[in-house]
Formats: sequence, C-alpha cells, structure tokens
Amino acid sequence: MYKFSHLKFYCKCLQRETFNGILKKRKLTWCKRRYLHHTSSVMSYQQPRVESSEVLFDDLMFKYSESKDVGKFPDILVESELVKDDDKITNKKQTNEGESGVGGEWEYHHNYIEACISSGFLVEAVKALSQNSIANSHGTDLQLCEFVLSKLVEATNISNKKVLMTKILTSMEEMEIQVSNLCRLYQVAIIQQTSRSKAAQTEIHKIFTNLQSSGTDMNKLFVTSSSPALVQHVNRAWKSFNRDDPRPPLATADKRQQDGGGPEFDGEVRRGFEEQLAAETRCSLEIENVMRPMKKGKRRKADDLHRKWNFSLLCHFRQRRFELTERWRRDERRLRVVPFLHILPDDRYVEIMMNTMKSLPLAGAITSHVCMQMGDAVYRSWVVNQADRALLTSQYARFVRAQAERPHERARELWCGGDETMTTSSTLLPWNHKWQFRVGVALLELMVAQLTIGDDTTIGEVPTAYFRHTPAVFNSYKPWGKRVYSMTIPHPNYVRLSCDVTNNFTFNSDLLPMMSPAKPWVSATSGGFLIYPTQFVRKFNAVRGDDVTRVCDALNVVSSVAWNVNKPVLDIQLEMFRNGGNSALGIPPPKSSAPVPAMVRLSNKMEDSLRLKLEERRQQTDLKKVESEMYSLYCNALFKFSIANYCRDRTFWLPHSLDFRGRVYPIPPHFNYMGGDENRVLFKFRDSKELGEEGLKWLKIHLVNLTDMKKGESNETRLQFADEMIDEIMDSADWPLEGRRWWMKCDEPWQTLAACMELTHALRSRDPTKYRSALAIYQDGSCNGLQHYAAMGRDVIGAQQVNLSPADKPQDIYSGVAANVESFRKEDAARGHEIAQILDGMVTRKVVKQTVMTTVYGVTRFGGGQQIHRQLLDMDHFPPEHARQAANYLVLLVFRGLDVMFTGASEIKKWLQEIAETITKGGETVDWITPLGLHVVQPYYKTSTQRVDSNISRMTMSKYDVRRPNVMKQRNAFPPNFVHSLDAAHMMMTALECEKQGITFSAVHDCYWTHASDVDAMNAICRQQFVQLHSQAILEDLVDHLTRRLLHDDNKLPPAHSQKLRQLFHKIPQRGTFDLNQVNHSTYFFC
Repeated sequence: MYKFSHLKFYCKCLQRETFNGILKKRKLTWCKRRYLHHTSSVMSYQQPRVESSEVLFDDLMFKYSESKDVGKFPDILVESELVKDDDKITNKKQTNEGESGVGGEWEYHHNYIEACISSGFLVEAVKALSQNSIANSHGTDLQLCEFVLSKLVEATNISNKKVLMTKILTSMEEMEIQVSNLCRLYQVAIIQQTSRSKAAQTEIHKIFTNLQSSGTDMNKLFVTSSSPALVQHVNRAWKSFNRDDPRPPLATADKRQQDGGGPEFDGEVRRGFEEQLAAETRCSLEIENVMRPMKKGKRRKADDLHRKWNFSLLCHFRQRRFELTERWRRDERRLRVVPFLHILPDDRYVEIMMNTMKSLPLAGAITSHVCMQMGDAVYRSWVVNQADRALLTSQYARFVRAQAERPHERARELWCGGDETMTTSSTLLPWNHKWQFRVGVALLELMVAQLTIGDDTTIGEVPTAYFRHTPAVFNSYKPWGKRVYSMTIPHPNYVRLSCDVTNNFTFNSDLLPMMSPAKPWVSATSGGFLIYPTQFVRKFNAVRGDDVTRVCDALNVVSSVAWNVNKPVLDIQLEMFRNGGNSALGIPPPKSSAPVPAMVRLSNKMEDSLRLKLEERRQQTDLKKVESEMYSLYCNALFKFSIANYCRDRTFWLPHSLDFRGRVYPIPPHFNYMGGDENRVLFKFRDSKELGEEGLKWLKIHLVNLTDMKKGESNETRLQFADEMIDEIMDSADWPLEGRRWWMKCDEPWQTLAACMELTHALRSRDPTKYRSALAIYQDGSCNGLQHYAAMGRDVIGAQQVNLSPADKPQDIYSGVAANVESFRKEDAARGHEIAQILDGMVTRKVVKQTVMTTVYGVTRFGGGQQIHRQLLDMDHFPPEHARQAANYLVLLVFRGLDVMFTGASEIKKWLQEIAETITKGGETVDWITPLGLHVVQPYYKTSTQRVDSNISRMTMSKYDVRRPNVMKQRNAFPPNFVHSLDAAHMMMTALECEKQGITFSAVHDCYWTHASDVDAMNAICRQQFVQLHSQAILEDLVDHLTRRLLHDDNKLPPAHSQKLRQLFHKIPQRGTFDLNQVNHSTYFFC
C-alpha cells in the first residue's frame, strides 16, 4: 500500500554508519517529507492535527536505528501507526513513575501489566513481566501469566508469539512460579499457531505426553477454559497427537452458556436480571428528581453545548493520547499511565469527563478527590468490560433454578454447583491509588484545557469546539480549615444552566438497590453486584488467604432478602418534604428556612463595639454552619426520596459488604435501612406471612416499643396498653395528617405510623390471625456492647443490668446509670459544689443515654462531654451559660457510674488497651481472628503526604505508612473494635441459623428483623447463638493468636515489649460466677 523502500534504505545506512552527519540529515529530511506525504491522508480524518505524524516519524527512526532486524521495519510501522492509530494519549509529564503506591510494589506492577494486556500492548506487557519486577511468588502471579498467555493466543497481529511465550515461561522460572497445566495448553496453542514444522509437532507431543503421565484430566482442563481460540488450536493439536483414537472437538465454557432459561428464570426474574445487567454495563443509571421540574426552554442550549464538548474532548483526547503514547514507547520507564488510557473505548473516557463536569458543585471540589473519582470510574468501567455476560446469564439462570428446587441450601453452594472453578477469583486486582490518581489527572487536564463556555451571563450563543472562550472549569486554591487545597471549580454560568435543565440524577450502579437478587458471595473477591466491582471489605482489601466461607454465607442471607417500598408512608413523607419539611419528624427543610441571626446593635463605647462585632461574627459563623448542615441533610433526603420513588413499584435487593471489623452494611448508601426512623419505615418485606396468634401479639408489642411509653414494663403491660390505645392507633392510620396525630408524639413516629396502619388493616380483616403481614418486626439488644463485656467477664451485676439474667421486667441500663450519677451529684451538691447544685433535677435518662451507649464503643471523655452538652442545650430550663461546665462534670460521673456497675467490663477494656499499646509501641499492628474466621487488622497508621505537580495545579496525596502504626488510635480503638467484631459474629451466626430454619432475617447490627409470626423463633435462635459464641474461650483464643504471630520463632517485637506482652498474656481478667445458660431463659435479652 505504501512505498517504504526509500525509508528502509536510509535506515540501513544509519545502522551501517556509512553516511556522514550532513548527508544523514539531508536524506532523512527528504525521507521524512515523503513519509508525511503518505501518512497525512490516513491520519487527517481521525486526528485533528497532522503534525502528530512528525512525532511518530521521529519515534520510528529511534526504534529502527536501534533494531538489528532491518527486514521487520514495515511491521514496526504498521504496529505503531496503522493498527494503533486511534488508541493513543496520556497523562501529564511525571517523574518517578516507577515508585510504588499505597497498595505496594507488587500490586503496582501487576496493575500496569494488566493494563498493557487489556489495551493490546502485549509486547510491553511481556517485557514488564520479564523484567522480574514482581519480586515474590504469589498465587495471583500464576493467574497473571495465564492471562498474558491467553491474550497472546487470541492476538492476531503479532508475528513473534513464540518468542514472547518463551520470555513468559522464562520469567515464571526466574520467579519460581510453577508452570500450570493451563499454561502448558496455552503453550501448545501458540506453537500450533506459529509453526507446522516437525520440531514443533515433537514439542507438542512432548507436552501432551507429560500432561498424560502426570494424571491430568484433559477434558476438565478444556471444559473449564473460556477461550475459543485455545480450544480450537489445542483440539487440532490433540487430533494430530492421538490419531488412533481422536476425540471429538472439545467444548469450551461457551457450551455452558447455552444452559439458560427455564420457568424459574422467566418473567419478572429475567426482566429484573436484564434490567440490572444493563444498568451495570452502563455503570450508571438516571433517576428522576422528585423536586425539580425541568425548564425545557434552555434544554436545547445545554444539549448543544454538551454535544460540542463531547466532540472537542474526543478529538483532543485522541490527539493527546497519540502523542504521549509514542513518547512512552521510546522510554517505557516514563509515562507508564499510557496503557490505562487505552483500556476503554474513547467515548467512555469522554462520558466519564462529561459526568464529572456535570456533577461539580458551584463551590467546586478538591482537585485530588476529583482525580481519584475519575480514575475510579475508569477502573470500574474496565472491570465491567472484562465480564463475560453470556456466561454470567447462564450461571445466574442455573442458580435461580437451583434455588427454587433446593431453597434451604446455601446460596454459595448453589452458585458454584459443585464446580470449583466458580470460586476462583479473577486476576484483576483493584487498582493502586496512584494509578487511579494519574488517570484522573490526565482526564482533568484535558477538561481544563478544552472545555470552554460563552462569556455572557445568559449563555446566549454556544461557542464552537475550536473557538477559545472562557474556561468552563478551572483550578484555584482555597483555604479549608488550617490547610489550603487545590480546588476544581466550574464556571458559575454553566452551573446555573445545568441546574435549570437537569431533571434527573445520575447515580453509579453501586449507589442503587439491585433489581434482581444479588450475586452470592463465594469468596472475598467474588460476589455482590452482577458485574460491577464490589469490595468485600469496605475501603480495605480482604486478605485473600482467609477462610471466609461462613462470613460469605451470612452476607448472602441478609443480601437475599427481597424488599418493597412502603408506599403509603412514602407518599406522606414526600408531601411533607415538598411542603418545606419537618425537622421534628426527621424530614429536613431546605436551607432557605435557616434562622436569621438577630441584628446586633452597636455601642458608642469601643470595648462594647468590639465585643458586639465579635458576637456578630460568631453568629454569622454559626449560621453558615447551620446552613451547611441543613443543605447536606436536604440533599441526602432528596437522593433518598428520588431513589425510593424510583423503586416504589418494584421489588429490589440490597447487596451487603463488611467493614474491616466484620460488621455488615448495605452497599447502596443513600437508600437503605441503616438510617434513622424516617429511613427504616420505608422498607417492607416483599414476602408476607400470616400473623397467627403470636404474630398479632408481637405486632402490638412492637408498636408500643416504638412509642417508648412503656419502656420498663413487661410485655403483658405493653399488650394491655396497645388495646387501650386502639382508637388513637386507628385514627393515626386513617388520618395521619388530618386527625389527632398521636403517632407524632411517639419516640419513633414514622415506624409507629407504619405499625398503626398494619395493625389497623389486620384488625379490620375477616380474621386478624390470618392477615398476611409484610411489616418487619425487630428486636433490639439492651446496650449490646455491654452485654458482650458482661458475658466475656461473667459479670453477675453487669449481666443483670443488661438483661442477660431472667427478670419479670426489662432492666434499663440507662436509667440505672442516671440513678448512680444523680446519687454522686447529690453528694457533691451537699458539699457545696456549684455545678452540682445547678444540675438539680436535670440528670435524666435522656441526658446520659448516648454517652452510656457509646462508652463501650470507645467514646472519650471529650466526646462524651460533647454529647451531654448537646442534651443540656436542648432542655428548656437549663441555663446555657453553664452547659459546658456541667457537661464536663457529668461525663466524669457517667464514667464513674459505669465502672461501679460493670467492674468486669472495665478490667477487660483496660487489659485490651494495654495489649494494644504494647504491640504498637513495638512497631506492629493489632489484629485478631473473629469466631467466624475473619482476619481483622486495625488500619490505623501514621500518614505522610506526597506532593504531586501537574499541568493544572500542585496537589498532595496522603498515604499510610504500614511500618508506623498510630499508637494512640490503635490503643483506644482496640476494645470497641473487638466488641464490634463479636456482635457482628453473633449477628452472622443468628442469620445462618435462621436461614436453616426458613426464617426471613435482616439486621441493623444488634437490631434483628423478621416477620411478626417468626419473632419467637428468632428470639430463641438469638439467645442460643449468643450462648454458643461466648461459650468459646474468646480471650484465650486472642492470646493464642497474638502469641503465634508475635512471640514465636520469628519474634517481631523488641525484647522489652515481648516480655511485657508475655506478662499481660498471663494476666487474663478473671471471670465472675454468672451462669451463661441463664441467657436462654431471659425474655428481655433482645426486646
């Protein structure tokens, strides 16, 4: 097609050094002119600037002058320009690209090689692999090598496949990675592709002979492969090897894809699955805003502007990537971010940039956060693109059928179906934070350089893509507290235009509930959403070596619950929200209703004027803070109501994940039942059950519990109260906003209203016991953290206070602490203590409740004082000028009262803190294994900052130094985190047993939900699992684990710290005499 003879001739001369410098320059200039003449017609329709060809020519000269194989020059040219013509761009000029980031050097290089493979730079991937940059031998290294070989088999534009394959196998040998059978099959396929010689056939026969002699099941290897190219060439080689008894062509995993459908996977289930898969493939979904009507007159202007921005970004994206790709090819040690800019279609990068631009607030966002968000969006889109959708559909169909046939079997086992390959994790590792940041910087630089907007405030004529106007987004610096941050700020005109025309919210797929049952967790790297990347442990990567089978099963139980929206309550909340909100009922008003500060009258005296000015400034600061909080709450409610309105006529599911302690959380953040009363009320079970006699009783008790009017009374008294208040209950159900509104006076008003409606429907039905209820009835632990402390220490007095012991009425720990605090206050008041006298009659259960509740979870005296301070300010008759002193005084009495009531808990807490302090001062972090096998590592380290310079601004990145644990945080957080891991284990054990008995189960930490008819059964299971959990030697197991890790052969601590730790291990707090089996007979253990 092109004549390269002149170019080849002069490059040969360059290699042989037969020309002097002047002649070389003349001839190359002429040759360069001819080359540009040939390439300009090819590149001009795709690249906005033909000058990029010049960069390409210089790069070709550099490559070819160093090449020893002159005959391969045309291949170099085709590979560099024609094949990769519209796949080029990169990042800013950066230094020290080879440094590892937050995730460690192994993950850093692993990500780079994966990006090279995915973007088609196989030669560069093999080169990076052969440089032995991955020092240690990990299991994922083998998967990475298999990944490279698989892409090598599928590649059609590489001529030296065998050479690259040899390099990979040599690298595996150098890294001491054992070559797997699958690697051998890839080796056979590559040899079969590249050569038909007798030597090649001999080599293939030798590989097959070795595989057979090792007892390998060839059929299993072939069937578990999903590469058609591999099976095609291996089948061909196998027939040649085994001519006497040739087997029929072997099937790939594509055969399994045909196994779909069936009655269980048709209709609503399939529609929900296809809708969810389509949303995750797009990586986002638009949800209608329940508040803002769109101004259609300005829609055309915004569409025109966005369309031209799209075209401009696409053109300049390709141009910039093209130039920097060639620079990267010349020196692969620099600009290593280039492969990450090739892994997606070009329009997907543009879409990410446009979505970021549309989502920027008027005040701007911190630049480093914007970069990380865009880099994370690229990573998630890449993972989604790697998914095999046909195989997933087939597997999901089989899972749904198996679940219908065997409903009591574990979801994890049903998903795997006995196939071990279903539990293997993908080779795709989460990206190192540095890669995400660099990709985001590359895209942000392009946005700042190319997005422009008209100068006029009304945005009259939309500028063209190539005419320079005011930047639509720019970078500046802004003080934030004691630091100055680089900010990315959109043009105010664009923000106004966007607000006028935006009627929808665009949410990422992981921010929304699923429209189909969640993919079961089968390992720490596979589960949750269908194809959208999901973290097993939030913010921190799970340790791949952990046996988390039971944890996965428990997550699958709570993730499998199908939900519906409580539409009558949603309609009432929406009406209230649209009419200005109601702070007392948890419906936030807009910030425009924030209080206006009182006018400050200035005085003629200088001292008074300064004081009044300071007072005015303080009021303005407080007002700004209040407005900011109100706006935040309003936006959160707007997202919640918009998503709830979208789900109002749908069945949905909430996939769950863990925090590092093992506590379970729904992944969608805006719409879930982890919030307050106004959030929980919106959720109802999809499946309903008949109430029965016991269910009707528990529905009434649940309603009274929500009112908090009979907190310390027995269940019989509560039932009697419900019957007495039946008129108020029905009035609330029939006329929630027009009637007497009794439900608004309750402690949990919205859930009280839902219970009133449910009970009213049941009582008005033909037979209340036959009424099918879908309302979730919950049982809450009595200060659950102290329950675990009392059980670990077998504390008799503590067990009585938190309802571990049987009693006729529930014990209220908060009232008990308040009584102790009041007695201490009276003693101080009698001695003339001024603050104690002021607090006369002010020490109530409500004042101390939050502090008591959070003390077990690590609240400090300062934090407890802040909590009490807020409660005192809310009291009508307390003098606000004494609130701070009174709070600091009361928090000391609360801690003192708790120490008196829970001596065992105090001893255990201090013991755990001393262990943590000793370990961290020795340079190690605190870790432990939960009763369900989850390895917990406290992620508290000292941070350092790294300055990053780019073309747009100077930024800083924070990173953890895992060699320097934060002693104070590790020490203070260990007791509450340890107890959190125990209550998470208790919840998971209860969930697993409920699933075994066919009971629907969900939970908010220590608050367990089920149908009214199953409350008795769930209560029994809850008590049994608590006894089973604490029958284990929990503290002794902790000591054994830390001894094995820190004090055995490879002593990791300095001698002094090792000695002190051994002494602490021999001082395990002694247990009391409480009989743990009494919990099985405690009616109010959870109530």
